[in-house]
Amino acid sequence: MFIDRNFGVRVLAAAATMSLGVATAAPVAAATPAHRTSGVRAIPTGTVSVLHSFNGTDGSNPQGALVLGLGLVAHRLVATLYGTTQFGGAAGDGNVFSQITHGSGAFASTLSWSGPNGSTPSGGLLGLLDDYSLNGEFVGVTSTGGANGMGTIYEVSASGAQTVLYSFTGGADGANPIGRLLYYHGALYGTTSAGAAGFGTIFRLTGSGQF
Repeated sequence: MFIDRNFGVRVLAAAATMSLGVATAAPVAAATPAHRTSGVRAIPTGTVSVLHSFNGTDGSNPQGALVLGLGLVAHRLVATLYGTTQFGGAAGDGNVFSQITHGSGAFASTLSWSGPNGSTPSGGLLGLLDDYSLNGEFVGVTSTGGANGMGTIYEVSASGAQTVLYSFTGGADGANPIGRLLYYHGALYGTTSAGAAGFGTIFRLTGSGQF
């Protein structure tokens, strides 16, 4: 379960903060005419490059924010983007994909949903460090599928190994979860679009699997 690695994740987060010098960062220099700034992030204004075009077999209708992961390729630290598609993939129920940002940018479909393990992912992935993952573990929801056909909460590794953390029943716990999960103090929070009184729920899943 995801909570078993929380301590390690927090240590990695602290180490990343220290190594990047976030606490003692120098003031941001004035933006050049080629860039605009929002906070400390320079917003590019140049040319768009297509890294990958989906063809249905490798996914269709990508949905949700991308998550950044870091991995070694040929002994080099390489930034890799992870995301989900709502449809397409091997069974047509959506998939998880990775896209390397370096060089030619290799693409891979790492997991395809098939119904029992979930279907129609919603909200994209969440790294346990929010917008990125140093340990290659992500969590998310599927709007349908699972043991009861009402959606799931899942954990997936960078290589595509998946664990269903919870299958919604369509009763008091809700049905058809949507949107991105929130991780806070060892628990995952999210919403369902149906179930309970018919108008959806706000849910919490603890690291012990308690809903």
